[in-house]
Amino acid sequence: MPKLAFFDRPITNIESLYGRTHKAVVKKLDNAIRSKMFVVVTGSRRVGKTSVVKTCLHESKFKFLLLYLKG
Repeated sequence: MPKLAFFDRPITNIESLYGRTHKAVVKKLDNAIRSKMFVVVTGSRRVGKTSVVKTCLHESKFKFLLLYLKG
């Protein structure tokens, strides 16, 4: 029987992110923040938005304020 890996949600380290796309988005988000751009992350439910943002902030050691806005 295959062994399944379960992670605490949301993920906060880059090694645990699923796929190259999520890791690439972390780098793009980091570049945008370092360029002092205003960034909004949107998308469908359960695609990894929070994990990408928290991973970026955790990896870069930024001081941050994270707002969750539900519509």
